[in-house]
Amino acid sequence: MLLPFAQFDFAGRLGLADGRYLARAVEEGESDRVLILQTLDAPHPESRLRRRRARPVEPPAHPETVPVTRVTVAESEAFERERDARLWLERTADDPGLRVAEARRAVELVNRALAAMREATEDPLVHDVGASQALTIRIGWGTGEQLADGNWSEARQLPPPPTPRRAALDPQQRVAEILAGREPEREG
Repeated sequence: MLLPFAQFDFAGRLGLADGRYLARAVEEGESDRVLILQTLDAPHPESRLRRRRARPVEPPAHPETVPVTRVTVAESEAFERERDARLWLERTADDPGLRVAEARRAVELVNRALAAMREATEDPLVHDVGASQALTIRIGWGTGEQLADGNWSEARQLPPPPTPRRAALDPQQRVAEILAGREPEREG
């Protein structure tokens, strides 16, 4: 069974435990999907032990390793043949509109899971993610076993999402003006 997927690598932990989550279709015409989370290069668990009291620390020689969370969204509808999978990948990777649609659908599922976590834990600090926050975005296809391990048969790394025009108009200057009190914040 060859399954299409979208995959993101995010810096840090997202708040969801590593594992596989079955996501049932919620809208007409959608298919079930599997959300697969893996934490890569996580610091040793002893460094994260919860302590009851604050303790003195020395400046670190170098920064602690930041974990990377790999999120794979695998579709449940398989390709019938490897040729079909290759054609889908070529067509999708070459079309900016299709690439964005695949990434958007996958991010929507990730945010649906994060919203469920936020509600279940009553933790308002569990936040949504966006494709622009990803270190890497990939689309491709592979077997269920490969995807469960974060691997694939064939994939393409996508270029970063385009920067909105307003972000290219020197947002740092605007931030500095607001923080310095020289410019009022705009509503909404």
